[in-house]
Amino acid sequence: MPGLHKHKGKNSYYFVPRRHGDYHTYQIEDLGRDMILRHGYGDGDRVPWNIFYTLNDLGLLYFKESNADPRTTAPDPDEVDYDLAEELTIKERCEFVAHVLDNYALSDIESDAFFNLLLSITNAPTEYLDSAIESILSNTPFSATEVVEESEAVADYPPLLFASLLYYWYEMLRRGNNAQTYVKQYGGECIHQNDEYAYFLVNSEAEPPEDIDTSDLQLEMPRLLLDSLSDPVDGVDEGLPGDLFEEVTVKLETRKLNQETTVTGPVVAQGIAELEFVGTAIVPLSEMRTLSPLEKLRAELSLDGDSS
Repeated sequence: MPGLHKHKGKNSYYFVPRRHGDYHTYQIEDLGRDMILRHGYGDGDRVPWNIFYTLNDLGLLYFKESNADPRTTAPDPDEVDYDLAEELTIKERCEFVAHVLDNYALSDIESDAFFNLLLSITNAPTEYLDSAIESILSNTPFSATEVVEESEAVADYPPLLFASLLYYWYEMLRRGNNAQTYVKQYGGECIHQNDEYAYFLVNSEAEPPEDIDTSDLQLEMPRLLLDSLSDPVDGVDEGLPGDLFEEVTVKLETRKLNQETTVTGPVVAQGIAELEFVGTAIVPLSEMRTLSPLEKLRAELSLDGDSS
């Protein structure tokens, strides 16, 4: 495992991982240093490869007086003999994943080492996962509590994996005109909105308008996450919404509407229970390019008020 060392007289650290008898000194950025120290490691300790590779993939390691990319010289993970389960306890893995997600959005992380760590904790005790799940869901309308409580009911996925699916779902909706395209292809009609999200009734059997381009409605998920799905939702492997719309998001979003409204939600929930092809879609309000029906009505009421 890489050795952690502190510079004399400074609050900075570096790694010395050994590879084929040669030593390469990797300086550690302050953020990477803080992540390591939070786990109790100190000068002279050996740090697990999982942490080293994740920090390196995140660009938190560098060479002193050199512009060379440390990611091109680090030991090949396939040639390193290490046992993830022995190097880090389940709690330590959960804490490290949470620390990374406190500072990086899931879509900004390109690291097999990190996603292997994330997948290794999917069945960890819920109390260890709350912080990581909350960070992942920051771009969605849902909380960690909601996802933990509902993940088994609406999708047969562990909460951490379900939260990751929702994250990439909303990343897709936030790209370009995707939010508008998505609700348009399902004949969406706005029935509720708050400061951040618009709630639409959608029909999975609706005939998409001929002029609509749905080619960008693709989930861009790391292959490791896709491969980890024990029973992949139809369409996810292709990066398309497909049945993910019907099997996962609609149920959870209908429950969310039911919680947020006292009249609309219960009525919609009852109707959806009787009409399986109708559901609720929650999309980011800031990504909608046209006024929703509610916004139009409010604007008309505002104009009427001004004229009086």
